[in-house]
Formats: sequence, C-alpha cells, structure tokens
Amino acid sequence: MLLFCLILTCLARNSITVGVWNTMRQPWLQNSSSGILAGSASPQWEALVNNNVVQKDIDVLHLVEIWTDTEMNKILSRKDVRSVYPYYYRPQKRNDKCGCIGPYSPYFMALGTAFLNCLIANGTNPREIIQPSNGFLSTECLTYGLQIVLFDRSNRTDGFLCLSCIINSAQKYIPGLFGVEQIMEQCANSTGPLYAYDGESGHLILSKNPLIGVEEEFAYSWLSNRINVYATYKGVRLAFGHFAYNLLEDVDPRLAYMMYGYIQYQQASQMILKHPDVIIGDLNTGYNYQPAAYNFLLQYYDSTFGHEIDTYCPISHKTFPMCLGVPPQSVDHILVKKHSNIQYEEAEVFNVGPLMSDHIGIKVKLHL
Repeated sequence: MLLFCLILTCLARNSITVGVWNTMRQPWLQNSSSGILAGSASPQWEALVNNNVVQKDIDVLHLVEIWTDTEMNKILSRKDVRSVYPYYYRPQKRNDKCGCIGPYSPYFMALGTAFLNCLIANGTNPREIIQPSNGFLSTECLTYGLQIVLFDRSNRTDGFLCLSCIINSAQKYIPGLFGVEQIMEQCANSTGPLYAYDGESGHLILSKNPLIGVEEEFAYSWLSNRINVYATYKGVRLAFGHFAYNLLEDVDPRLAYMMYGYIQYQQASQMILKHPDVIIGDLNTGYNYQPAAYNFLLQYYDSTFGHEIDTYCPISHKTFPMCLGVPPQSVDHILVKKHSNIQYEEAEVFNVGPLMSDHIGIKVKLHL
C-alpha cells in the first residue's frame, strides 16, 4: 500500500496541465453602449469573461487577446485569479511608427479618406476596423481598403504600411476631436502606429509557479504585434503563440500570394527552430483553416486532439454575434513534440458556454 501511495504521489508531482483561451478582449467590445452580446450590457459581459478566467486544474494558462493594460489589470486585480495564479508574464510593447509617405501620398490620402468615410457611412466605428462589433465591413469599404493595399504593395517594397497606419490610428477615433482629417494627417506625417492596440501583443500568461528562462521572439507581421514567447515550467520548455493569418486569402484566395509580413508558416518555422517541448496558442491554422502551417507543425509535433475540435465559432456559438455567418474553425492548439518523453492525455475543452468569446478554451494534462 505504501509503495502504491508513493507511486501516486510521484505521478501527481510529475504532471502539469496547460491551457489556452482566446478571450476576445477588444477594448471597444466592453466599452460599446450596446455590448457585444445582444441584449446584454457590456459590464455584464465583462464580468462573465473575468469570472471564468480561473481554471483551478490548469497550471499554466495562456490568455490571448488581452489587448490593453486596462483589461489585463482587471483580471490581475481579482483575488480569485491571483490566489490561483500568483505569477504572470506580459510581453513588451512595440511602438514603431509608419505612414503614407512618398510621391503617391496624395493618392493615399484620397483613398484613405474615402475608406474611413465609407466605414462611418455604413455604421462601422473606425475604432473597430480590426474586429467590428457589428460583425462585418461592407464590400464597398473593403474595396477601398484593398485598393490601398494593392497600390501600397506595387509602389513600396515594405508592404502595407499605409493601411496599417490608417487602421491603427483610427483606434483613437473620436468624432470632433480626432476624426478622419486628423487620422490622415498623422499618416501623412508618418507618425501613426505600425501596430494596433498601442503595440500590445495580447498575450497574458498566468502560472501557479514561476516561468523560467522567458524569451520573446518578434515576428515581422502586419497590423498587430505578433510575438512568440518561450518559457520553462517545471523542466518543460513551452512556446506560446498567436499567429498572424493571411487576410488577403480570406478576402480572395487569388490574392493570397500578395500578403505582406510573417503569417502562420513563418511563425511556426520560428518555433520549430527553438525546439520547445510543447506549443500552446491560437495559431490561426488548422485542418479546416489555412492549413499549411498546421500540417507543417504536425511533421514535428503531435496534436493532443483525439479528434479534430473546432475552437473558433464552433456550432455551439452559431448565434454569437461575432460568429454569424462564420464557419467553425480549428485554430487553437496544444502540440507536443514527437518522440519526447512527455505523455499527454486527450485535450479537453472549457468555457464552451455561456457564450462569452468567439473561441472556446482547450487544456491538456501532460505527464513528464
């Protein structure tokens, strides 16, 4: 009996559970007067999300899309969170600038002004271009945006900097104070932000014990600051990611080759070269969405899914405003290096309902 108890104790000490949940914490969704959930006030939705952060069985929890320090502090100020997760890690911001400069600047200015005015006329708040609370951008407005991208790409070697400036500057949009004219003036002076959300990466990693040997790896992505984070927890080297995706492929697959910056495949390559034991994150790639990077990762890592799981806009979320008309996708993953000594249990889901994010969480118990 004593030997049996010692074996059980040993097993308990040599297992950890890791998890990931994309919380969809765009600041305007909380601050919107209507709230993201139909018929619900945003403070209620915010409380619903925060009340479900704590997962007592998860030792390391990777929260994705915590886009502002304000939202991070709302989570970290909770006693229930800090009592379970006394440690956290938040990557650094990047405050690079960009704009719509060069001999074609007047053309950029005209297109950018038309793009922003189109959004306003169609009921989209310019602050929300990256993920509108009304769930869509009109075809007319997308056409203006695409014209900016194509013209930018054909006349400059450094990509979609003009549209980055317009979209990211517009996150400060306040009618009468910082409107369309001021946004475009900032971009004409090349003093607009290269990255959204004031350069935040959106990562917030909570842990029950310290993360050791933390390392950040920047990805040269478009629009958002994409950073791979590496850390060791109880002897296991973990990689945390929120990969960029090919926006042009979503608009029209024929344009996919024109996408600027690192996307999933490049960020996956970065991770593979670092040889982590486990990869965790919203990787924006899977069996049914832009699968090239996922298939590449599976050459070196095992999926912990017993069967493919749709983690973004699953069937259970078909009435969620952000998921209307969006097919279910498998994009959140926990992957374990092939031929490692780590054994794993089949991935489980959490925070499936009530509906509070366009993603559900996944967790995996690892036996070391």
